[in-house]
Amino acid sequence: MGFVAGTSHLPTTTTAPHHAGRKRPRTHQLTMTLALHDPSAADQQQLSKTTITGALMPFVPSREPIDAIPLSAAAPKKKKVAPDVDPSAADQQPEDAGALVPFVPSGEPIKAAPKKIATAVVRAEPPWLRRGLLPHLRLRFDLPVYFIAEKAVTVTDFVRQQNRFRLPSEGVIRNLRPMLSPLERKAANLLHEVCPRPPKLPKAPKVPGEKRTKRQGKKHGGLPVLVVEPYAGIRELQLSRWDSSAGTVIKGEGYMDFIKKCGFKADDVVQIWAFKETYFRLFGKDMCHDSPLYLLITKKE
Repeated sequence: MGFVAGTSHLPTTTTAPHHAGRKRPRTHQLTMTLALHDPSAADQQQLSKTTITGALMPFVPSREPIDAIPLSAAAPKKKKVAPDVDPSAADQQPEDAGALVPFVPSGEPIKAAPKKIATAVVRAEPPWLRRGLLPHLRLRFDLPVYFIAEKAVTVTDFVRQQNRFRLPSEGVIRNLRPMLSPLERKAANLLHEVCPRPPKLPKAPKVPGEKRTKRQGKKHGGLPVLVVEPYAGIRELQLSRWDSSAGTVIKGEGYMDFIKKCGFKADDVVQIWAFKETYFRLFGKDMCHDSPLYLLITKKE
């Protein structure tokens, strides 16, 4: 309970006890303060004593009006329209365009075919290869044999002017080329996966009265290989890739005689296999030596 007001001074007299032989007693003036009770001032004084920094204060609304525009009266934002879209067509779009729509599963099965998974095709080796051919060539029984390609024999494989047996380029690059050493790739003109085109040579000037001779083709040479066929036997030929057509062929002296003994006809499907033995040493002893590259051509059964 607080008291705040003006003060009034009321003089009061106090008399000291009488003692013999003393002078006249003194008069003492006392000041008394009278306070009048004010409720509003008391509450303000109590609030100032209990208020601390950071305390929550009650919200007292102001009587002045809020200077704000209601949302309904605000102008709508303009939609961003692509340059190639008609603005009138964009305004006709529903307001819920692009909204998330809950997924409702249907009872009908999905009519979609599953994607086919590419699996590597495993080729079966000829049954007589390991129990007959490898022992005959004095090669070990567990020698790795690689499938190179499969092709249909063409008429050009029997033409004497061509004098070559063409191999599928994709199978040569993917399966045969990794088997070769850098020196063997260089000999077979397979040093690069993509055959570089040779530069064009300028034509020789024409001399009046002199007969122009036909330009000689490039002598490719090739990598010596042993070509094997069950009926034709074994023949040493050459493996090479031509610069002009980027085709890999088997060619060489004695090719026409070899292809006749094979007994192939046009459109016969044949398979080409390759194998070779590499140098191997174990506990200081030579187990096997490098062998030439063997190419086996056999008719598909």
